Amino acid sequence: MIESGANISVGRTLDRECSEKSDLEGHRRITGHKARADGKPIIVDIPEESSAVRAIDWFTSVSACLTVHADNDRDRLFLQRIGDRVQLMTPHWYTHWFKRLVALEPTLAHIRLVPSMIRPSVLLHAALSNDGRLMVGMAIGQHGLGVTQGYQVKWPTKLLYDQNIARFLNAFETLIMSGIEDAASKLGITPEKFAERLTNLRSTGLGTFCKNSRGRPGEQEASCSKIDCWNDCPNLLIVAEVEAIAAMQIWQRSLREIQGDWERDRPERWSEVWLPWLCLTDVVETKLSRGPLAKIWRQACRRADEILSDPNFVPPRPW
Repeated sequence: MIESGANISVGRTLDRECSEKSDLEGHRRITGHKARADGKPIIVDIPEESSAVRAIDWFTSVSACLTVHADNDRDRLFLQRIGDRVQLMTPHWYTHWFKRLVALEPTLAHIRLVPSMIRPSVLLHAALSNDGRLMVGMAIGQHGLGVTQGYQVKWPTKLLYDQNIARFLNAFETLIMSGIEDAASKLGITPEKFAERLTNLRSTGLGTFCKNSRGRPGEQEASCSKIDCWNDCPNLLIVAEVEAIAAMQIWQRSLREIQGDWERDRPERWSEVWLPWLCLTDVVETKLSRGPLAKIWRQACRRADEILSDPNFVPPRPW
């Protein structure tokens, strides 16, 4: 349950043949079934060296003697003896066993842990480990967005969202005020503080902003030398501002113009570096070209046309 984030019933009712070779090298595929979803298969691929896989293998071997005495449940993995009867482990017995196990660990004994806490903890940890994004938890939990939000959008995740909004508002405020005289005093901060804000917010020339050129993980000692800003860089910022979006549209057009040549001549670099950039600009277009921000997108289109009409302007090109 810890490795997969599965429901209690899925883990408790595993078949003896639940483990098989995975398509992923170095992994084993564990298959369970969710009774409440009409027997929907719950499939996870777990590293072969994990304690979960080793424990399943061990338990399968040592419990073989019980299967010959079981009646209806001999195809199940977790059997137990109740008097003279061998049957599938009951939920009541498992819960009490779990509580006794927790009570033996001094660091956990004072916490009222129950098995039902494992799944939401695994899914919430997935969200917190991915800056509040829910997609990993959706994949682990194998359910839709509505159920995912119920598991993962808790107070810690909401705090991450609030911090992201606060950073965006701070950056957007700095961007808007950067061309206004005496902006620092109008914002109620010192000129040094405003200069620091500007230093941490620099246009990349491709329609995005960099919040901290020295904040790239693994490159804090020098200015960032990477061009894969799209690759979960924590300093990437996209602001729905006409000039920035116009620059992104120009970059998008350049990528589309050279796409065929690069797919033919440099397919590896195109797929590794520039195609993700094109995908990012396409996603921004989808988000901005409809709804309340459509006006900004249209204004940016006109501004991009103006910039491109300048005979001295050289649009950015992949390299």
